[in-house]
Amino acid sequence: MEQDTGFPYRTTVGGIEFRYRVPGSRTLLAFVAAQSEHNHNKDIRVQQMALFVHGNIHPEDAAELMYRLIDDDDFGETELKTLLRRIGTAGTARPTGPLSHWQRQRLRIGEKSVRA
Repeated sequence: MEQDTGFPYRTTVGGIEFRYRVPGSRTLLAFVAAQSEHNHNKDIRVQQMALFVHGNIHPEDAAELMYRLIDDDDFGETELKTLLRRIGTAGTARPTGPLSHWQRQRLRIGEKSVRA
C-alpha cells in the first residue's frame, strides 16, 4: 500500500491492513446514533455504522472490508468490533488500563477541590 497523507494511521485486523484517520464530528455523530438505545430501527443503525466506517477508512480498504464481510468466514463480528475500536480511539491515549489506587485517590482529591 502506498502512503496516503489523509489516512495516517494503519492497523491490521483479520489479515487486512486498513488505513484510517481520526474520526471527525460528522462520523462520530453517526457512530453515537448507531449505538443509541433509542434508535430501534436496525436499517438506520447499519447505515450509521457504515457511514462511520466509510468516513474514516481509505476507500480502497472500505471496498476490501465490504468484500470480506460478505464472502469471508474469517472476518466477522469480532474483527469488525476491533476495527471500530481502533478507529474510534485513533489519536487518543485510549484504550487505557485500569486506574491504580493512587490514581483514583488523586482524582478524588481533585474532585473535592473543584467542588469547593
